[in-house]
Amino acid sequence: MATALKRSVYTRTSGAAVPTLREPADPALQRFLDAVWLERGLSPNTLAAYRADLTALARWLEDRDSALLKATRIELLGFIAARVEGGSRPRSTARQLSSFRRFFRFMVREGLIELDPTAQIAMPKIGRSLPKSLTEAEVDSLLEAPTVSDPWGIATAPCSKCCTPRVFESPNW
Repeated sequence: MATALKRSVYTRTSGAAVPTLREPADPALQRFLDAVWLERGLSPNTLAAYRADLTALARWLEDRDSALLKATRIELLGFIAARVEGGSRPRSTARQLSSFRRFFRFMVREGLIELDPTAQIAMPKIGRSLPKSLTEAEVDSLLEAPTVSDPWGIATAPCSKCCTPRVFESPNW
C-alpha cells in the first residue's frame, strides 16, 4: 500500500496519541469501489490496491490543479512517467494502469465522463521470468525414483512422459 495512505496513530518520540486524519473520499472513487466489490466480489486487498492507486493519482492531479474525473491522457502519461522516474517497476506500473483503466471504463459506463483517457495508453512490457532449472542432484533423484521391479513404477515416475516408455506401450505388457 502506498506510504502516503499510512498514517501513524502513535508517535515514537513523545508517546502521545495523534488524531488520525481522514480525508473525505471522492464520491466517484467510492462509487467505483462499491460497484466493483458488488459486481466482482473483489478481495479487500484488491480494493485497497485500487483505492491506493486511484488516491495517489487523484493527489498527483490535485497538485497540478486537475481532478480525477477531468484527467486527460497526457496527465495520466505524466503520472506514469513520474512513477517510472521515481523507480517504479514495470509490473507496478502495469497494475496501476490496470486500476486506472477499470476506474475510467466504469465512469464512462456510468455516464460520468464521455471519453476514457486510458484507451490509447499501451501497457508497459513486462519481461517473463525464466523457470528455475533443476540441479544435477534433483535430476538424479527423479531418475532414481521409479521402482523398476514394479511394472507400474515406470508408468508413475515423475519423469515418465519425457524419459521412459509408458507401460502400455511396452511389448511385454
